[in-house]
Amino acid sequence: MAKNSADIIEFLVRVDKTDLNTLAQIRHFENLKMALSENDVWVSGFSMEQINGAEVKTLPKKDIFYVNNSKLFPKGSLLPTDKLPTSLLWTPIQKALLLEEPQLNHNFFGIHEHIDIQIAPFREEMQTYAILINLDDHTKSVIQSSPDFRLEHLKYVILNNSKLLVLGHPALAIRGQSFWLYDDFILPNGFHFKFPILSKSIKQTANPSGDHYVLWQKNNSYVLIKKTDFKPLSISSFRRTIRLLE
Repeated sequence: MAKNSADIIEFLVRVDKTDLNTLAQIRHFENLKMALSENDVWVSGFSMEQINGAEVKTLPKKDIFYVNNSKLFPKGSLLPTDKLPTSLLWTPIQKALLLEEPQLNHNFFGIHEHIDIQIAPFREEMQTYAILINLDDHTKSVIQSSPDFRLEHLKYVILNNSKLLVLGHPALAIRGQSFWLYDDFILPNGFHFKFPILSKSIKQTANPSGDHYVLWQKNNSYVLIKKTDFKPLSISSFRRTIRLLE
């Protein structure tokens, strides 16, 4: 198993056998190994970066442990809850999971189109990276009265002359729809692709050049936004943009 060189920690992920297909989203980690017990699937060999990464965090159902003297400790706990089964036979995950990607419907492009790929709820909420806000008088007042240091790490674009999309963190303290960032996809907080393994194929179709952000809505429509359309957020820049809309 892969070990953290500083703390000598071995990490394991356990999922129920009925959720085996969810492990497809971590299959590309060549260092991982997989084993089966009576009711569970075990995956070992995670680096610290992998165990804390989005691919593991967004597994819909899993238990994360670290191992000490064959005892299983839930990640972040000092008390063991179980013992590691002794009869596990470990196999490289890419051999254990024979993968066949479903065929995508490639006949979609443009703005506000509905596609076959779906997002679905997942338990862990990621750090907010974007806020979609109504461009009303309240929003204008909040931004134009904010201190410079609250805006300096943010960038923005106005959509359809009625919505303000602000990227960066810490996010603005203003009511709006919150999103997180996943490989140029701006996804609603609390949601991820139903089949995350397809995200690379979706990106190759919808955003092959990587020049856009893909803003995904809960109704499974999306909008392509050029990265170069975003401007650094400042009071003066925001006022100039608003004047152009009036």
